[in-house]
Amino acid sequence: MYRFLLAPLLIVLGLSSFPAPMFASPRVNISETSFDFGIANQGQLVTANFSIKNSGTEPLVIEKIDFSMSGMNVRVKQSIEPGEESQAHFTWDTRRLRQKITGQATLHINDPSMPQIILSLSGTVIPAIEFLPRPAFYLSQFTGESHSQSITLKNNQDHPLEITDLSTMSNNFDFHLKEINAGKVFELTVLVKSDAPAGRYRDSLVIITSDPKHTSLHLEVNILVKSDIFVSVDTIDFGEINTSHIKNNSSIIGFLQQTFAINRKHGEMSIIGYESDIDFLNVEVEPATQSNAFKIEVGLKPRELKKGVFHGSVVLKTNDPDNPELIVPVTGVILD
Repeated sequence: MYRFLLAPLLIVLGLSSFPAPMFASPRVNISETSFDFGIANQGQLVTANFSIKNSGTEPLVIEKIDFSMSGMNVRVKQSIEPGEESQAHFTWDTRRLRQKITGQATLHINDPSMPQIILSLSGTVIPAIEFLPRPAFYLSQFTGESHSQSITLKNNQDHPLEITDLSTMSNNFDFHLKEINAGKVFELTVLVKSDAPAGRYRDSLVIITSDPKHTSLHLEVNILVKSDIFVSVDTIDFGEINTSHIKNNSSIIGFLQQTFAINRKHGEMSIIGYESDIDFLNVEVEPATQSNAFKIEVGLKPRELKKGVFHGSVVLKTNDPDNPELIVPVTGVILD
């Protein structure tokens, strides 16, 4: 009787003494995933090496690599054997980069516990020649005024820079060059002429230098000359309006309204009314009293919209004898 009871117990104990089988898989081991390259000159190839080790029992396979920005490349073994350590060589071409940047390479691998490795490079790229605070002029004035603006040209190269010529095809502004630090820092100033006619202008200033790699530099000169009464928009464009979306989402109604400003340089005036050839348009003017600055809100009436393309205008009537009407074109498309 006892023999039959002990035999099954011995079998169970015997089986429990063997170790459970392990699931074979790759296992990635990487200590550093980011690198700060500090400051690099524009055009420099920045590099970093990342050590990737396979601590598993099967080959670690790099299935594909995605990059967050152009100019990046990673060289790495496609298959890393168990116990093997390999280097991922990360390079980044900075020819089209500037200022503080961060880029990432995402390695898709066959480790079930960590299917992705994200490697990051960051730092600051300094162009050989840079314009501060921005590479363009933006000037605004009323007719009869004369405003100026200055931009600093900074040479970040080891060798000095000489500016041999400045030129423009525009008659709307004059320019001046001042050397602040010989061969390194220059100040460029643009002065809009007082007789520049009202309008918007996009001109350029051409800079000829002694640098064989940067013989010709172009700076945009954007000028807005406002008449005595200035309207801040040329056209109101509502784009495409889908009426079914408006019915299902009341928050979209805000897209049916646009706001612009009207300013008068000398004295005050009143906007005494408006008219429009678009019958589903609504106009509100603030303030309703005399002023030299107005906020105009133009909106579409949701319940009166008509399918199709609409082109028209808003005519604002004023008590200014020289500008009795201010006309603003309005356009858009109404969809189902």
